[in-house]
Amino acid sequence: MPYFVKNKAFMFCKTSVLSFIVILLFSCKIKEQQIEQQLIAIDSVKINAFFADKEFDSALFLADKKLVKLKLLNDADNYIKYNQIVVNKLKSYKGNWQSQQKYYLNMFPFYNSLDIDSNSYKIIANAYFDWALLCFQNTDESIDSVILCAENAISMHNKMPALPIRDEHYAYKILGIEYNKLGDPKKSLNYYELESKFIEPKYTDWVATNTINRSIAMKDMGRVDSAIKITYEALALNNIPAIRRADLITILSELQLQKNRHKNARSIIDNAINILKTISIGSSLLEEKKSQALKQRGILERLNNENEASLQTLRQAIVHYKTTGNSNGRDIAKIYIELGKSFDAVAQYDSALKYCQIALHKVIKVDSADFFSMPQKTQLYAENTIIEALDAKAIVLEKMYAQNQQKKYLQTAVQCYDMIAVVEKQLLQNFSYDESRLIMLKENRIRSERAIDICYKLFLLTGNNYWSQQGFQFAENSKAFVLLESIKRNTQSNSGFQNDTLYEKVQALQTRLSYTDRKLFEINNAGNDSSYKVLLNTKNKLNEQLLWANNELKLSSSSYSTFTNKIDTANVIEKAKTLLNDKTAIVEFFTGDSSNYIFMFTKESGVVFLKAQPSFLPNLNNYVSFFTDKNKINNAPAAYQHAAYNFYNEIGLAKNLSSNISSIIVITDGFVNYVPFESLVTEKVKDISPKSFSYLLFTKQISYGYSVATLTAQSTHTTLSSNKIICYAPVFAKGEQGKQPLLNSINELDAIKATNANGEYFLKNAATLAQFKNTIEKADIIHIATHANADTSEGMQSSIHFFDSSLYLNEVYNLHLKANLVVLSACETNVGIINKSEGAMSLARGFYYAGARSVETSLWNVNDKSTSILYENFYKEIKQNNFITSLRNAKLKYLREANTALASPYYWAGFIHIGYNKPKSYPTIFISFILFFNLLVIFLLLRNFFYYN
Repeated sequence: MPYFVKNKAFMFCKTSVLSFIVILLFSCKIKEQQIEQQLIAIDSVKINAFFADKEFDSALFLADKKLVKLKLLNDADNYIKYNQIVVNKLKSYKGNWQSQQKYYLNMFPFYNSLDIDSNSYKIIANAYFDWALLCFQNTDESIDSVILCAENAISMHNKMPALPIRDEHYAYKILGIEYNKLGDPKKSLNYYELESKFIEPKYTDWVATNTINRSIAMKDMGRVDSAIKITYEALALNNIPAIRRADLITILSELQLQKNRHKNARSIIDNAINILKTISIGSSLLEEKKSQALKQRGILERLNNENEASLQTLRQAIVHYKTTGNSNGRDIAKIYIELGKSFDAVAQYDSALKYCQIALHKVIKVDSADFFSMPQKTQLYAENTIIEALDAKAIVLEKMYAQNQQKKYLQTAVQCYDMIAVVEKQLLQNFSYDESRLIMLKENRIRSERAIDICYKLFLLTGNNYWSQQGFQFAENSKAFVLLESIKRNTQSNSGFQNDTLYEKVQALQTRLSYTDRKLFEINNAGNDSSYKVLLNTKNKLNEQLLWANNELKLSSSSYSTFTNKIDTANVIEKAKTLLNDKTAIVEFFTGDSSNYIFMFTKESGVVFLKAQPSFLPNLNNYVSFFTDKNKINNAPAAYQHAAYNFYNEIGLAKNLSSNISSIIVITDGFVNYVPFESLVTEKVKDISPKSFSYLLFTKQISYGYSVATLTAQSTHTTLSSNKIICYAPVFAKGEQGKQPLLNSINELDAIKATNANGEYFLKNAATLAQFKNTIEKADIIHIATHANADTSEGMQSSIHFFDSSLYLNEVYNLHLKANLVVLSACETNVGIINKSEGAMSLARGFYYAGARSVETSLWNVNDKSTSILYENFYKEIKQNNFITSLRNAKLKYLREANTALASPYYWAGFIHIGYNKPKSYPTIFISFILFFNLLVIFLLLRNFFYYN
């Protein structure tokens, strides 16, 4: 037989045998699966029997075995269904929420992998709601668990509208309550308002409860008048149960207190207490409401200096609360905090500290009997009652130090503020809205001042630089948190979310919302009521859509969730060092309500910790006042030199920085935002002429930042590297939009074009708002030469003008920039309402928030011609230098060439550089040439050395 025939026969036999084995194995597998399914069915009968006989341990043992088998079979649908069956059995027979936990959690990993139309999807959607409800009812469960499950439930039901969520209104209520606990009033209010859509007026109990919750959220947002209005509207309804009426009146008393109407608040709360006394049927809810009303009266009594009455009333409040059966938790902790404050008011500090410590014990693990016992940082969690207890404790500790001069009281107070900073960061990370963050940061600012005051006392007492570093850390913690979060988001979006459709949806909704806000402002000014109502309805719908889109992004994107929940624990000193070289210093200001501080820091030195003298603010205001009018300096040059020299000495730069420091990064604060440091005078000269003054500009390069943290975050922010410049100059040659012509801006753009031929230049009617929005994302440098308006009253109506329209500040926030530099060659672009934690709410901050790594901006109404000359010089410089050096050199050149009148700092000092100083990069070929040249020189020197020796 030929070989190939033999081989073919062998191959046929081999294939047949293999096929038989495969068929046999497959048949065995099918048989095995059939056996498994039969065993599972038998298990179900046994499990049901065990449950019926209340033999729960045996039932759960078999249930777990069955679930393992289902998982091995990859039978996801039956696995999910059976977990739900076990949960239902436990509810029926045992009712212990902890025993149900495992079976709920078994289902949740399938959240993103199921078909929306499947029955398993429905099971998980309802399971999320059930578990959220159980967690909410169990006070020991974390707020995060409740929120995650409730928002997942709503998210899943929203994807499948045909699947109604059971008690959807209750899910919204739960979320409103939980976000209120976190101290996020805006998100809390959003959920309460969604709940209100389900309420029919006839359900007055429900109307009252929802009104109370909305009023609390509005009060926390500062919308006190609106809260009072809806509370009175609810009280006007008929058939409100007495307990709810008393609750509404209690809230009304709190609102009146917020308006500083103490007498009104007192009479109102007495009315609430009298109503509660008339209710004869006792309940834990009634006792809770009595406790809350008594707490409010105790606060009012303390504020009215009825201290003994306050102590007695607050003790009664605690007795009533204890009868509810809840001996721990945030509500009773808040009463103990108020009791501690009342003992503080009568200078009984031991008792005050005792009750502050008990309050802390009610919400976190500490020894209630040891006044110096503090929680572990790892135990801290997002709960604003922890902050309140620690804050009250710190205030008492400082007073106890004043009595006995023992340093340990001050040291423990600093510990309290350090713990508060950790909890605040956790809370702030959970917030979805900047508005809520700004409310919390306002309170943080007050605490930061107290913390820095204590650090300064300890620094003077001990001479230990540790306390100056702690003071510096507290100053940093109080600055630009919202801005820092925006930088992180921009960094993440440029790398991780570029093609994320959900992220893009959030961005688009934010843009539409800001546009709607702008139109509402314009229509309101025009008095068009009907259009206003339509737009207001549109805004409410957009807010709701944005709420869902943000939730969906958080739940669906693990990278986004990880990013938003990440808390920065890096030491501020280590951060600062990354910004410094041997010739650079950081000078940071903190301006408080009663004290002002200056911190100075170099790479090698420790932190210089200075408390400003009482003359600090008068000297600051005197100096800045010279820039309110273009003629003021020229009219009184001697007075200007005196003011500029005084303020220079006031801040102590010469005394505390060595002469080899050539560059200063200034972290401004409060009204220091409006100080042009370059025009300070370092020594007085006899020649009283602005051209002859000894400006700080001559010896130091100055740049500015919102905080050390924002500067270091910007250093890692991904921006373009194209060096492409895009310029816009509407000129307004014919007074378009009623604007004064800016003819020198034509020369400004021509000068930029002469040194940057590859740029894009939009002049006159080409410089439209649409053109700006269409081109900015591809620009490395954005230059806008135009008019701008600063709003120091409304806050959000600052605007920068294009040929056909204006761009408002709230719209700037929603731009998406990748530019290394935005030049705002316009008036007052760094002027706005001063927010103590965030700085000037200006156009410059808006562009920084939107993603620009640095901004060049103006502090006052700059001159058209001098601005044009300054930026001609600037763009010639950036070919060789970084932005900060280029701006300084441009100013120096301007000063050298200007006549006496135009040499006034008014004409050149108004433009400052805020942000990260990107080092000047050189082409690789240029670097290679330098290296080659250096090696050649070394080779020639060595050759000559050996030749002659």
